[in-house]
Amino acid sequence: MAAGIVFLFDLFIRIFLNPKYVPSIVMGRWMVNNQTPEYVGALQKRWVLGFGFCFGSHYVLSGGA
Repeated sequence: MAAGIVFLFDLFIRIFLNPKYVPSIVMGRWMVNNQTPEYVGALQKRWVLGFGFCFGSHYVLSGGA
């Protein structure tokens, strides 16, 4: 259940605040700082983030089962 709450918190920051300050993105940016970027369209990202937020919400609200 703790992993679900962390996942949901991460997605909440990405969707509603600013993705620049999400801890997982900060760590990921640090780990791949010497690689060339592979760009992805905003529509695909928005759909996946919404799907993940719904999935995480369901996981947390159902008690992790």
